[in-house]
Amino acid sequence: MKPSSQFRLLGPAFAAATLALAVVAPAQASSLCAGDFLTSQVHPWPAGVSFNVPLREASPTSKARSQAFRAGLQTAGLVLDAQGQATMNVVFSISPGRNPKPGSAKAGVYNDLEWRPKSAPGSAANDPSLAGNSLNLTVIVSDNRAYQQLWIGSLACTVKTADTEALARDIGTTLGKVLVSAISQR
Repeated sequence: MKPSSQFRLLGPAFAAATLALAVVAPAQASSLCAGDFLTSQVHPWPAGVSFNVPLREASPTSKARSQAFRAGLQTAGLVLDAQGQATMNVVFSISPGRNPKPGSAKAGVYNDLEWRPKSAPGSAANDPSLAGNSLNLTVIVSDNRAYQQLWIGSLACTVKTADTEALARDIGTTLGKVLVSAISQR
């Protein structure tokens, strides 16, 4: 059998095996954006793993939300360190709900927590247009020393608050709990 024929046979089997490893972990702790995490453990966790969580902080708004998100991760028990062994990359996607309000949060994909770049000063923590929007979060955790992915997760939920900092903290706490659970099962 030619190598290319072997790959064609193994490709679907590999994809099926990867999907079989996916686990749905309820994100019950999140009341501000309840949904389910779909996760997949790619490689074993290193012992004593600490996390670098790089988020672009282009404005006071995104800086406050980033701090709240990281605080939620720490509340759940993750160890954060700018020089950590694992890097957590997050991508947020916001899309209007069924009945978008005038001035709704701008739909798009963000690698930071700046969902409304032109928020008025002082309004960063309160954004009534965010409630009712769909939020999708994709997380990829990579091992910086072994140069490989460790864990992949995604969350789809509907935002139930206008308090963006509380939302960021709540998502961080929920994600942190899911990761702590995954690490403890190694």
